[in-house]
Amino acid sequence: PLNAVYTFTPYQLYDNCANAKDLSPLTAVCTGATYNINNAVTSGSAICATTNVADVWFKITKPIGVSNITVTTLSASPACQSVSGTSVEVFSSCGGASLGCATTSVANPGFGEVTLSRGPCISETLYIRVTNDGDIGGKFNICVKNSGAVAGVGNTCGNPNWICSLPFNYVGTTAGSIDNYDSTSSVCHTLYMNGEDYVFG
Repeated sequence: PLNAVYTFTPYQLYDNCANAKDLSPLTAVCTGATYNINNAVTSGSAICATTNVADVWFKITKPIGVSNITVTTLSASPACQSVSGTSVEVFSSCGGASLGCATTSVANPGFGEVTLSRGPCISETLYIRVTNDGDIGGKFNICVKNSGAVAGVGNTCGNPNWICSLPFNYVGTTAGSIDNYDSTSSVCHTLYMNGEDYVFG
């Protein structure tokens, strides 16, 4: 009568977007923290054209004035406890649009790194989904930083010169910009829209 049977169900604290680990505050320095992907299950489809689906979730609050952030994953220490690689995807909200996805970076091949250009006029919370190669348990490092200005501001709609308040005054030139949008891209379809262009957002 004193015998008892206990069943333990493996648990992953950050297994879904609603329980995403908050990595705030956002700083200009990438300070990595170690997490594991043990016992993770899928909460979505494969990302970045891989077959990996077991995921963990993080979030970061981007404050007003910050326009570019970089999410970096890398190998954990000791190496014998690290996953072999990661994929990273960033979302505008839980169940929202995918903003960027990556399976590798220059500094850490095989580990995902995403750099996003976002409007500096508003504060927003971004959600980060991480999977690992082969969906096998292990550890990894992750950090998010304010990566500063991205070169080519004003060249494309993806990296415009943001207007956060009115009145607004800007003195500049389109000289040296790239001709990304020609007359077929504009509503008026006029030849006057050809040539180097500068984009405001």
